[in-house]
Amino acid sequence: MTPEGFLNPVDESLEEQKKKDKVEREWEIAETISQGWLEAYQAGEITFGKLVNKLPLAVEKLSDRKRWLLLGEVIDKALKASPPQLGKKKPKTPSWIRDVAVELVDMAVEKDGYKLSVSSNRSAFVFVADLLVDHGVVDKLSPDTVENWYYSY
Repeated sequence: MTPEGFLNPVDESLEEQKKKDKVEREWEIAETISQGWLEAYQAGEITFGKLVNKLPLAVEKLSDRKRWLLLGEVIDKALKASPPQLGKKKPKTPSWIRDVAVELVDMAVEKDGYKLSVSSNRSAFVFVADLLVDHGVVDKLSPDTVENWYYSY
């Protein structure tokens, strides 16, 4: 029996691993969304200004060091790109958002145990819809839309 207030080394290492996994997951999410914004800029779907305005929301859950690293990488790539001129008619939902949503659904299922069901209390579609809104990718998004994108991909 361990004294009260004394952490068992096994419990401590389990907690450390959970924290490490959470940090790694946040990096993967931020990197995926940031890459999507960059691809939209490179395809001429958004302006450089919109790219720069949206990136901070995509990386806000990262540590300062990782946030600046990812922002710097994406902006550096954007500055080196020669995007086509913006078209007069932009798509309602840029293709990269659908692509990123599908990728995030797969990540949620494979790595976090979410289910491919809108009605599940661990729905990957609900998780991804909320995630994209929280990271400023879209203003609103229904889980049904994410599910439609996923199955039509």
